[in-house]
Amino acid sequence: MNSAASIEGYLNARTQARPRLRRVETPVETPAIGTALEPHAPEDLSEEKFVRFADENPGRLVELIRSSLRPALLTFAAEAAGRIANTALVVNALLPLLAHADAVVREGAIYGLSPHLEASLEAREALRTMLAREPSPGVKAALNEALANLD
Repeated sequence: MNSAASIEGYLNARTQARPRLRRVETPVETPAIGTALEPHAPEDLSEEKFVRFADENPGRLVELIRSSLRPALLTFAAEAAGRIANTALVVNALLPLLAHADAVVREGAIYGLSPHLEASLEAREALRTMLAREPSPGVKAALNEALANLD
């Protein structure tokens, strides 16, 4: 009993001797819509998350497409964008990717645009123009497949 009382006394004295910490509120800045987002680590994003964003939060997916994603992630995001019902939103987000330096990103953009080609003359014309000058055989195959589905 004596030892328990002395331990309790020691702990009470130690707790009272500690300096008290002040809580400081630090404002957190959120980026404005349209500003570049920080690059995301691969563990943050996945093909499944892009599909979920397309179904549940299309605006967030478009923000990610316009951010600085690595080419592999950008490809998955572009393909998932094809699930978005708003053709204008998809076309505006994906048309710039048709000029991307990485063939895999251009191919992903084609697959993302494919479900919207009937509704978008602008997208159809962009793919037809691209077909004439595309150097990548894989991207050309995706272009031919997308355009063949229109006929």
